[in-house]
Amino acid sequence: MSPSDWPELHDIYESAESSENTSKTTYVLQFLWRCLTSSFDIIGPFYTSEVTLSSKIITTWVFETIEAFNLYGFKTMLLVADGASSNLTTFKQLCGHSGAYQPSDEEHTVPTWFHNPFTGDRIYTLICPSHQVISVN
Repeated sequence: MSPSDWPELHDIYESAESSENTSKTTYVLQFLWRCLTSSFDIIGPFYTSEVTLSSKIITTWVFETIEAFNLYGFKTMLLVADGASSNLTTFKQLCGHSGAYQPSDEEHTVPTWFHNPFTGDRIYTLICPSHQVISVN
């Protein structure tokens, strides 16, 4: 079998024939869209990286994914992530915070939502409780 036999598989042939020295993927970020009223799930895009994921990278991928789901008519209402520091930083930045939280005399509230830049609707953030239990143990 050769590339001319199956032109639709050109990307496989290109990577197999490539003499470039490539690095292995170290990190993968997978998105999943889940319907809140049924058992309908969609496995969304995944992104790979050779380096540790920073909040800047994650934020870019979050917005790309929200936009893609939006284009196909899926409404994003909630982002759920484990408690990794880059995820926590991403959520804080999306919700309008930076740096450490400072105690004050006034009531300190932390918004857990941000506006969807494509629709204007609120998108809430949630740290996965089951991951938090595992982290405590």
